[in-house]
This record gives sequence, C-alpha cells and structure tokens, in this order.
Amino acid sequence: MLYFSCLKTLTDACGKNYYHITKGEHVCAMCYDELWKYGHTYTQQFADWKAVWCKMSRCFPTPRFFVQDQLLPYWLECAHCHKFRKLDLEPMVVITTDDVKNFRCTDCALPENKLAADARHSNWILSASVAPLLHNSPSLYYLRDHYYLDEVGVSPAVANYTCEEKLPSSSFMAPFHIPEEPMAFCVRPDVMEHDELKRFPQYSAEPIIYLGLRNLVITLWNMNPFEYLTFDHCKNHLISRGLCRVWQTQELRKIYEYLNVKCIVNIGLLTIHAPLESRAKRASNVLIIGAGISGLAAARQLRSFGTKVTLLEAKDHPGGRMQDDLSLGIPVGCGAQLITGMMNNPIVVMCHQANIPYRPLHRECAMMDSALGKVMNHKVCAVIERCLGIA
Repeated sequence: MLYFSCLKTLTDACGKNYYHITKGEHVCAMCYDELWKYGHTYTQQFADWKAVWCKMSRCFPTPRFFVQDQLLPYWLECAHCHKFRKLDLEPMVVITTDDVKNFRCTDCALPENKLAADARHSNWILSASVAPLLHNSPSLYYLRDHYYLDEVGVSPAVANYTCEEKLPSSSFMAPFHIPEEPMAFCVRPDVMEHDELKRFPQYSAEPIIYLGLRNLVITLWNMNPFEYLTFDHCKNHLISRGLCRVWQTQELRKIYEYLNVKCIVNIGLLTIHAPLESRAKRASNVLIIGAGISGLAAARQLRSFGTKVTLLEAKDHPGGRMQDDLSLGIPVGCGAQLITGMMNNPIVVMCHQANIPYRPLHRECAMMDSALGKVMNHKVCAVIERCLGIA
C-alpha cells in the first residue's frame, strides 16, 4: 500500500530508508517500490506515465521524476496573507490557473510552514534531485510541435494547454526560434543567451528551470501585447508540484523584471494601471538628447520604470526623420517611411497597439502614373529602373 502522507512530508510511518526528492520532500523505500515494481499499487499509472513522457522527452523517466511530476502536493500562495499553504488533493489531480488565482487560506494568522519558508531561499533548489517542470504551460502553444518539452522546462506528461482560437498577434509576432522558420528578434527556447548567462550565472550548468520560467513570461506577453503584462498574471500561470513552486515563484519575479529591463516584454504603447514602485533611495533623473524615434522610445520605456525623463530636441518637431513633406501638395516621406520586416518589429507592434493601419509591400512594387493614377506599363518601368541603376 502507498502511504500518501509519505509523499507530503518527511515521515517514518512506513520505513527508515528514504529516497530524497527535495529538502523536506522524501519517499520511503516501501512506497518507492509501490510505484514501479510489477503488481504493486501504482505500477500501471507509472507505465502509462512513462509512455506519454517518452514521446516528448529525451530524458529517461525514473520513479523520482514520477513523484515530482505526478504525486507531490501543490503549494499555493494565499492572495491575502501571501503565505504558501499546502493544497491537499488526491495524487495526479492537476490544478488550473483559476485555482492559483483564487486560492485563500483558511486562517491567515497561522505562520507559514517552515518547509515553505526554507524553500524561499535562493540556494534551496540545490537540494532538488530532479528538475521541476511546469504543468500545462502556455508556451506549449508555440513549442509543442518543435522541441522536446523537458528541454524547454515543460512537463511532457502534463501538456494539455490548448488555445483553439488564432491569436491576434500571430500575424506580426513570433517569440521563439523555430528551426524550419528562422525569424529575426526571436529567442531560442532551449538555450540561454549571453546576457542571460551574465545576469543568471547560477543557471549556466542546468538551465532547464530558467528556460521554463522565461518562456512562460515571453509567451504570455506575445499572446496579448495590447495590455501591460503583470507579475501576478505570470504567477497565476506558474503550475508545478511540490515545494519547488515556492522557490520558482521567487525566481519568476527576478526573471520577469529582467525581461522588462531588456525590453523583451511590455514594450510599445501601453497603459500602466498599477502605481510604480521605486526601490531606489532617491528618484532617478535621466536626460535624453534627441527626440527621434530612439530617444522617444527610450524616454517612454524609462518612464514606465518610474524614472523622471527630460527630452531635448533642437528642431521644432519631434520624430527625427520620421516626417512627411507636404510642400508639393502630396505627402513625400523624408526618410524612415518604410519598415523593413514585419514580424517581431517593434514599430509594427506599436501600429497594432495604436490601431494604426499600414500597407505591406511585396516583392513586386508597381509604379504609378501621377497624372493618370494608373499602373504604368511594365516596359516603361524596366527602362526607368535601368536608368536609375546606371545613375
């Protein structure tokens, strides 16, 4: 018989020898045998889990992975007191984002469990024997058919995230590198980039946990780039078992703030509803010289971080080269009127955020007769192109 209390806390109810999962989570030898030995309690469930796991993973499925992925209890943070409480559910029952969002503990006056308090420390994860993988992560929308899920921080056995409708941003945003479809300004979901390694060197040897959290935040932003992505929204989609979720929540905030500073999420024309919090002892003042597109974008982004910004411009209009000359009676672009590349282009993102229409240019760009307003004969176009080429 499998003692479920053995999976919830360190206990000597059924033996003296234990298999270590994390600091505070262990399985005794008797219960461990119940998981995988033929004819025992969880033999069939373990076999079914292995079959699903192996389809989308290159990592060998062990009983330890099974315990971490299917049997450990969930730890949720109370929305009122912000203390983590253990959720007593039947094993192999998966919670939803609504469960995380609406969780309230029965008595906020009770102190937080010492196991959860210990799991808040940054070095706690060093005690884990297996990597905690995310359940039903939204990143499955982009990665399911292109990567082994355990290599991008997602559980191969709990990958039921579905999004039947086509996302509004799918026509102009593609966050992750797809091997068959190379794209500019996208990230590798299975590899940490240089700046990430400098900011989070502790993940250099084992980046899977970081990748799962980073991909989660980037996915949520790309799914809805029309609203400011908050940390609480990201936290509500963080689903994993055991005390690891307590630790992951602390790390998620660091990763969320890093992606904001790097302007990977929350860019463009957004409204920030929550009041900004400054951790500095005194407010930062920044002077930006030049109100071109770079200066304007930098000023807006710095202001979104709570910084006081002063913008200086020598000309009588902002925008730099982004203006039209109307002296001839028709608008003539003075420069920067063409946007090269539509996918993942921040200018295109702002056009959609502001609901400003634009006209895509294809490989063939017809020449118009200004007097007749009709497309010119292709032979005339060829002559003009040759002349311009010679000139």
